[in-house]
Amino acid sequence: MSSLGVYNQVHWPGVGDVDDCWVISTFWVLVAAGILTRDQLPSVHAFRDAAGVPDKPGPTGGSNAEIVRALNKLTPEAGARLFSGNLSGFVHTLKSGYIASLAVNSMYLPSYLRFGFKGRHQIAVVYQNGKLYVMNPLAKEGSSLLQISQVDLALAAITFSQDGRFHGVMVRIGGAVRKALDQAIKQLNLPPVIRPYTEMSDFIDGFAVGKFYRSKHKVH
Repeated sequence: MSSLGVYNQVHWPGVGDVDDCWVISTFWVLVAAGILTRDQLPSVHAFRDAAGVPDKPGPTGGSNAEIVRALNKLTPEAGARLFSGNLSGFVHTLKSGYIASLAVNSMYLPSYLRFGFKGRHQIAVVYQNGKLYVMNPLAKEGSSLLQISQVDLALAAITFSQDGRFHGVMVRIGGAVRKALDQAIKQLNLPPVIRPYTEMSDFIDGFAVGKFYRSKHKVH
């Protein structure tokens, strides 16, 4: 299996500008899930073409539905599907053997995961060994995934569309790579600024978490 280090969107070959987070985070998911190797990935242009979203001057990000459209054309074996639901549903789906390309509002990610950006963004999220890890395509190329608590991820996800729900694309992990994925993440060297993992109830409601944080941080 290819390295699980970060795929950086700014320096990725063929990227027209820095609004290709939705493409690069999905590329990482395909490799981490064992669907393709890095050298088998399509070009950014080919992915955009399959999604029906050509790159133009100014913001030209793609939606989750457009990601699924591209994946169904280019890698139908990925079994990509849209996800829209609350925190417990999102984590349950990851636990059942999926990796997510997730829409977030970067402003509400923990400071160590923003990388100077505070707008609408797409990241990859994987659940292994009781913890959530983020691949942010704005991080340094090849750097380690970073751990995030469920509460922090919920804030960033549900403020993307302000409807109290997570919105992303799920790709199933291939059985042959599951053990290798477990081992690779066990070996990650997490920076000391990461807060300890916060245990959450399986029944926590994402919208309730959102209301709590909007009140706590005076977000309207």
